[in-house]
Amino acid sequence: LPSEWLIDLFRAMGSIFCMPDPLFGGLLFLSIAIVSPLLPVLLATGFAIGFSWESVLHLHGPASHSTHYFNYSLTFTALAIVFLAPTRKSLVLAFVATVLTSLITLASMSYWEIFRIPIVPFAFNITVLISLRAIRWLMPGQLLSTYAGNPEATLERARLYRLRQRSGEIGLICPFQETWAI
Repeated sequence: LPSEWLIDLFRAMGSIFCMPDPLFGGLLFLSIAIVSPLLPVLLATGFAIGFSWESVLHLHGPASHSTHYFNYSLTFTALAIVFLAPTRKSLVLAFVATVLTSLITLASMSYWEIFRIPIVPFAFNITVLISLRAIRWLMPGQLLSTYAGNPEATLERARLYRLRQRSGEIGLICPFQETWAI
């Protein structure tokens, strides 16, 4: 049911701040949407990938464990636009990493359950760090040196970078803020 999916999404968003309450997660999601319209789309996409992957493989744990879905949202967003230049390749890599995150999460869930420790961002951290290390080694030009602050600004920065690379221009940063005649 779509309403149960939405409740799990909001519960996962709240779990980022250790508050797996759907109302808190919904307010957080709405707050994020106000600041950046693209970021909730990325978060929901990551959630949908992980949730769907678990459904396809029939790997859903007990309902009390549904808070681990925040790992999928964070992994997809981090690799799709925060650490990588936003391209089709970064989206494919983010998809693959999100699937890997779901496997690591589900594999480690039984370990955490032994000690009665709730699921933590272990899978997110492991997957993103391994992915970034592999990218640095295989395709070093794909990593962003700085994050622009929100996905929209990052996309604009990447677009301008591609335009400048095609035209052969050299980007210069002026040591002043106003308009000067040179």
